[in-house]
Amino acid sequence: MQGVAEGRVQAEVNRHAWARERKLQSGEIKKVGVNIYKEEEEQRPVEFHPYREDEARRQVQRLNRVRAQRDNAAVTRLLEAVRVAARQGANVMPAVIDAVEAYASVGEVCGALKDVFGSYREPVRF
Repeated sequence: MQGVAEGRVQAEVNRHAWARERKLQSGEIKKVGVNIYKEEEEQRPVEFHPYREDEARRQVQRLNRVRAQRDNAAVTRLLEAVRVAARQGANVMPAVIDAVEAYASVGEVCGALKDVFGSYREPVRF
């Protein structure tokens, strides 16, 4: 656990990935379709889905409607049950399912878990 927390494990994974990538690029490691037997094809630009302001606005309105119609006291209680399960190291899935069935949003469930576990920030080591 300490090696993970200090970033040693991730540093070793990164080192191996970089070494493998260098070998692929140099041709030392052969990989069909990557560095041998490649089909030369025209590079087309990647097409992105357009952002639609009206769709985003409708989704926010739907979420607000759900929040207005649900039992917010129950959602609050069930999100606290998610936090309690997480603090105890218990299986959080039953509490998450209960919260979602009461119309807690994914963001609210994630927020409850983040309250306990925090946000992961990968340690950077060189």
